[in-house]
Amino acid sequence: MSGVMRNEGSILAYVAFPQLHRNITDKDFDDMVIITNESYHGFKLQSIRQFYLKDDHKNHSSDVLRQAFYAFYGDIDIKCPTYLTAKQYANYAIKSGSKNRVYFYELTYESKFAKFMGCDEHMGVCHASELEFVFGLPLWVDKPYPITHTQLDVDFSLYVMKLWTDFAKYGKPDDQWPHILDNNFINVKDLNPMNTSRK
Repeated sequence: MSGVMRNEGSILAYVAFPQLHRNITDKDFDDMVIITNESYHGFKLQSIRQFYLKDDHKNHSSDVLRQAFYAFYGDIDIKCPTYLTAKQYANYAIKSGSKNRVYFYELTYESKFAKFMGCDEHMGVCHASELEFVFGLPLWVDKPYPITHTQLDVDFSLYVMKLWTDFAKYGKPDDQWPHILDNNFINVKDLNPMNTSRK
């Protein structure tokens, strides 16, 4: 089982690029993409701008640029490698005749606890946001932090813990969650308490 957060790159980019601590310009966006290219090699700046900014003009607001860079950085640093690794494992399992399957999720639920851990409101669902639910933080009675979880958080944490333990015990999180490559479609579960049945 593998997965990503909706806004995977936000907090990672914020830590890696001090420019994001202030208002940024189109030049800042371009410079950060070029710096990232030093590690990954082969980016075409205009292609990145076209895909993440949807146009070529150079007068974007700081918020638009920040969100676009967060999305780019999350895709290149976490989302694409995680997805491609899961897909490769899934293909290997199928080709080898293994009964093991790979399940993939994207957490799209933004909790109050994430804000406490440093994910500002503009960062969305940050890297590692699922951990509070996997480890049952909403169920803790004596919390070492000043966040009150809602009943929705408690119920969602119970649901997520069951998914993880069922996967560990039985090799499948639940009966409704399809294998990442079932029926020649790519299946990604939307992990969100508002939508626990969506694939």
